[in-house]
Amino acid sequence: MLKNIRNNNKLAFNFTIITFIIGTLLFYESLFRPINIILITLLISYLPFIIFFIIFLLSYHLKDNLKAIKNIKIVTKILTYLQVFYYFMAIFMITILMAINPVTNPKYYNFFVNSDELTKVFPKQIPDSVENVQFYYAPGVLQGSTDYVLYYIDENINLDKFNDLFKDKAIWIGYKEEYTEKRGLLSGAFSFTHIKYKNEDDFIIYLIEGECDDSGYCNHGNYLLVAINENTNEIIYESSSW
Repeated sequence: MLKNIRNNNKLAFNFTIITFIIGTLLFYESLFRPINIILITLLISYLPFIIFFIIFLLSYHLKDNLKAIKNIKIVTKILTYLQVFYYFMAIFMITILMAINPVTNPKYYNFFVNSDELTKVFPKQIPDSVENVQFYYAPGVLQGSTDYVLYYIDENINLDKFNDLFKDKAIWIGYKEEYTEKRGLLSGAFSFTHIKYKNEDDFIIYLIEGECDDSGYCNHGNYLLVAINENTNEIIYESSSW
């Protein structure tokens, strides 16, 4: 029976499955956003699946109407080509939704901070003994930056322990106002923490990686850093790419 159903409109059957898988992949990350973003992303992600599923059902229902089946197959082929453009726009739209609705719940930390590039500086797990934990993640769109930030207070840390962890990894150590090597590289540092414009100059930065273009203002670049305020035991891990 399944073989007969497939033969009515094999293309619609195949793309019903394919679009469901693609929709699931697109929708997955939205689960960590507010409910309105989840619902919008759900519709965007699964719209092609819904369309192909309806076409597939029509093909089966009208299997004895050869003219209808022929027209449905033509429509299916047209939609197959159009969905390439649709997914391009869908990914762009979903990325915008993710960027303007960043993840701020620390319980999702390990879902987003799991690459070797990040965890060579960021902790693999948020320590249980720390306080006032804050997390921020947002993907970049167009000229926007992709940012990961983890902030917490660790009463068990001191500058000596911090040096043991990061001094050998750093390409530069100092206060933000002292950095002059690549103009503009650290201009956005601490932007997504509450210490921005408050006491950011009290943090000693351990710059692990830092690259930017030759514009003189770092129009494009990236950095990976960790910083500590030795007076308040505040610690910040931050990665930015733009």
